Amino acid sequence: MQKKKIKFFFVQDFSRLSWGSYINNWILAKESFFVIDSDKNGSMGITYVPFSDYNNAVAFQFIYGGDIVFFSQISLKNLIKSNELLKNRLLTDL
Repeated sequence: MQKKKIKFFFVQDFSRLSWGSYINNWILAKESFFVIDSDKNGSMGITYVPFSDYNNAVAFQFIYGGDIVFFSQISLKNLIKSNELLKNRLLTDL
């Protein structure tokens, strides 16, 4: 089996979208800021919300909390922390 590298990874730009509207507004993930571990859940729980504009990420963070990271800063440590946060939220919602 031949392995292929991922050349492009696109995400929806929430600098230009309102929550819940998903139209074709794609940006390169590697050029995006993400608000992670905010209080705003996506359809599958905790979500990493992408923004092309840092100021929009800051405004979102001000309302919903979380941390702002650039795509290249997202690590396994972030993913593990988000998973633990999701588990805690699910337990508190019972």
